[in-house]
Amino acid sequence: MFDNNIGNAGCDAIATLLADPNCNLRILSLGDNAIHNEGATTIANSLRTNNKLHLLMLYGNPTNQTLMCFPFH
Repeated sequence: MFDNNIGNAGCDAIATLLADPNCNLRILSLGDNAIHNEGATTIANSLRTNNKLHLLMLYGNPTNQTLMCFPFH
């Protein structure tokens, strides 16, 4: 989903998908999508119940620099 300009509004839909127990995504690249801290936080909160995603990439977004790439184990 790289470079699709989903913004913070699109993060709500992605968060819903990621919170679904049937979601099987392992890697999600959301680079260059105009996601700000609010959208990144929404996605991060949805991952509390997701144990399948291994890598979330948020580089190229106007977020806090510490939120660029999340590896999961």
